[in-house]
Amino acid sequence: MRDPRAKGHIKCPAPGGEPTGAFDCTYTYEKVGEISIDELEGIPSFGALMKSGGYEYSRSSDKGKKMHFWDDKNSTEANQRRINRVLDKFNEKYPDQPYLEDPPLARMEIVM
Repeated sequence: MRDPRAKGHIKCPAPGGEPTGAFDCTYTYEKVGEISIDELEGIPSFGALMKSGGYEYSRSSDKGKKMHFWDDKNSTEANQRRINRVLDKFNEKYPDQPYLEDPPLARMEIVM
C-alpha cells in the first residue's frame, strides 16, 4: 500500500477484495474488536490506580505497585503470560472469532 499522502494513492486491496500479490499488496485485515490496556491489567482505570497510590511499572524495581501485569519486563515467562492474557481476554470478549494458532517457526539451514 502506498503512502496515503502520496499523489495517486491506491488502496490495496480494494474494500472487500483480495490481495493481488504485488509487492505492495500482500495481505488484508479487518478490525474485529479491541481490548483496552485496563482490561489486560485488570484495573478499573489508570486514574483509579494512581489515586490509590499504585502505578503500572517502575524501572528501578522492575515491578508495579498495586498492579503487576508489567512486572519482570525482560522475563520470557512473564512475557508469555502477558501474551496468553491478551489471547484469553480476546477470546473471552469475542468468542465467535476464530482462534488462530501461531505457525511453527521456520527452521533455516545455514550452508557454508
